[in-house]
Amino acid sequence: MKRIWVSLLLSTCMLMSTVNMSGASISEGRYTPCLKNQTPNGVSQEITYRIQKGDTLWSIARHYGVKMETLMMINRLDENSILTVGKNLQIPGTNARVHIVKSGETFWQIASSYGIGLDELQRLNSDKPANKLQVGDRLSLPARARPIALTNTSSRGLTRGSGLFGWPIMGTITSAYGWRKSGFHHGLDIAGKVGDPIRAASDASVEHAGYQPIYGQTIILKHENGKKTVYAHLEKIYVKKGQEVKQGKIIGTVGTSGRTTGPHLHFEIRVGDETINPLQLLR
Repeated sequence: MKRIWVSLLLSTCMLMSTVNMSGASISEGRYTPCLKNQTPNGVSQEITYRIQKGDTLWSIARHYGVKMETLMMINRLDENSILTVGKNLQIPGTNARVHIVKSGETFWQIASSYGIGLDELQRLNSDKPANKLQVGDRLSLPARARPIALTNTSSRGLTRGSGLFGWPIMGTITSAYGWRKSGFHHGLDIAGKVGDPIRAASDASVEHAGYQPIYGQTIILKHENGKKTVYAHLEKIYVKKGQEVKQGKIIGTVGTSGRTTGPHLHFEIRVGDETINPLQLLR
């Protein structure tokens, strides 16, 4: 009986020794404890994202290139959590990217240089007005953003980032070009205050200046390159049909005419009977 107990004791000691040796063999820095609040392995930094209207955990996780489970763990959320507009989320990952503003750069130039949309860049940096960028400002970029060399590669006769048109007003894009719940949106909605001046995007002649259904008080400019620009929901119109205008001339003011939920400019670029995304041609 003693031999059995001694044998069991020796076996136990050997087993404990083996476990200790195994633990000692794990090199420092290569072992990550499985703790609930542990930041995932490989994360070098976190950035803060302010929740916007319409956001979901899935859309935010996809936008930043992180796993939804990781996002929930970092912020102590679950699939049933309700996101509150204006609240901050911590976004983990080495994917966080930042651009330092240089002299002369604009939101459009920066967005184009990374191959991302202007509306997306403005949304990520809603605390920085487009017309008040300062040298040294740090702009957050989406995870997928990579510097690109802009070329004059043509797509359906258009040049990406060619800068043919100037911005009619500076403001936040509240509705982008493309599909939305109510249907296809043929332009950009740019927020503004009633009475804010609207400028001609390029030299042109006035093709239309007056009321149109849905669009309200509207100006349509015809440009030498065959394209047309549309300015809708205006309060006041300062030009007449047939008048020649130069780029930057004030042609009207922001309003709420037509079918609209608030003061903004609806801006379109037309080529023939089709519309194109204005972000392709704005500078």
